[in-house]
Amino acid sequence: MAIPANISTGGIAPRRYGIRYCAYPADPTFSVEVQVAPTAAFSTATNMQKMKFPPSAAAQILATFEVPFSTSLWYARSRHFKTGYTTGAWTPVVSDIPAQLVERMPIPANTATNISSLSNPQGSMLPYSSPSPGTFFSHAEEGLGVGQMWISLDWTTATIQFPDASTKTIPNPPAAPSAPSTTTVVGGALGARTRFVKIAYVKQTAFTTFETLYPVSAETTQVIAANNLLKVTSPADPGSGLYDGWAVLVGSATGVNYVQGTASIQTFGVDWTEPVGGFSTTQNSLWTATWKKLTVIGLNVSTLYKLYPYYSIAKNAVFIPAAATSGDSRLARLQNGDDSVSLGQYGSAQGFSGIVSISTPAGGGATSGNAGGGRLTGT
Repeated sequence: MAIPANISTGGIAPRRYGIRYCAYPADPTFSVEVQVAPTAAFSTATNMQKMKFPPSAAAQILATFEVPFSTSLWYARSRHFKTGYTTGAWTPVVSDIPAQLVERMPIPANTATNISSLSNPQGSMLPYSSPSPGTFFSHAEEGLGVGQMWISLDWTTATIQFPDASTKTIPNPPAAPSAPSTTTVVGGALGARTRFVKIAYVKQTAFTTFETLYPVSAETTQVIAANNLLKVTSPADPGSGLYDGWAVLVGSATGVNYVQGTASIQTFGVDWTEPVGGFSTTQNSLWTATWKKLTVIGLNVSTLYKLYPYYSIAKNAVFIPAAATSGDSRLARLQNGDDSVSLGQYGSAQGFSGIVSISTPAGGGATSGNAGGGRLTGT
């Protein structure tokens, strides 16, 4: 074989993401099967992966599955099996979001090992300066009562600068979907009426399941004959993993649209049909003209919520995961991990945590303010 004239590394290898699952065999004479999937319906999941391990006297078995980077949950379970024996029951299902797979590099001469990602799975994003510490987000909070409060946020495009003088532009909030397509179907026993309909894309916070509605569409008016029900056509999934589904907002007067469902998220590709008893005015938040661009819905009155805003470089989008008063360290990992540019403020008033803390008012009340936007600035 001829000696090559030159050698290239081909560039830096991309980061690998995945799920690691640790099983603790109850009987070392049995084999172990581990499954992971993007839904808890393992048998029908299109991207389900599985591994089978032979009997082992080890105290634990570590299964590593490479999966795409995502802020959505993946689910895992395991069971014993052995020829001639009944297959064991599945363990309870556990879930997590994909994390960077960190593996130590060898240490031959000329091999770079002093990079922080090897020792810090949370990530190695550079610090940056912000043009608007403490004021990047404007926010408003209102609502009718328990389970119907909301926190809504907005921002404008901004450029942040890293220590090496490179910059990154945070984009404006995304555009709203088009006004929904509606029709009617035979069903129920309601009288003739007119309904006013909006839709929005939905992002569900991993782990805590809080729902964030992205910009709400323009309104569609639908006249409904007696003994018929409203039907709303699902919008197409915009793709790129930006959203987890869509939501329907319905009212009996223009501009008075209630989010439908205690859990509002609807599956892309599945149309929404009005319940036989009619749309609900009590299940979730009421849209008002004071909504901004991203709105966390279905909240309680007079309650402190912790938000973990960040910009995803890979998806060129802003996400605002939400948690209850106690916060959630898993969301902090999302906010400060690889690919993420935290949009929280890290001054002493925030406990240097990057969390944006906002309280909802009492039912019928309204508050507003500014927050976030400076990773290493502010006091």
